[in-house]
Amino acid sequence: MMRKKSIKSETTHNGTLNTPVEFCSTKVASGLHKHGTTNKVEYKAWAEIYSSSLKDIEILKSRGVKKSVTIIIRDPYGAYQTDNKHVVMIHSPRYAGVVWKIEDIRPKGGYITFLLNGDNDGV
Repeated sequence: MMRKKSIKSETTHNGTLNTPVEFCSTKVASGLHKHGTTNKVEYKAWAEIYSSSLKDIEILKSRGVKKSVTIIIRDPYGAYQTDNKHVVMIHSPRYAGVVWKIEDIRPKGGYITFLLNGDNDGV
């Protein structure tokens, strides 16, 4: 007798949300020279980070993006309003020194998925 194969989709839960991330708003630095940007932390969260899917890669390829990553966080509801103008800092040695621009936001069932673009040089 053959067993029926079942494929379980991986779900996000507390054990997979293990990387700290910060969502920051950016603005041009004030002062005499006015070059560079300043980042103001708007929201901190724990995220699950994984490589972008083929669908995401095709979307980004049409925009000329070469470096991307996808993250999932719990939906903060009223504590933070997501915005494409914000940037994300991922606190992991793998992603150190990269400022990630939000390309796409997908809310679903208590979680929010962000498609991030790492091709911007500091914003």
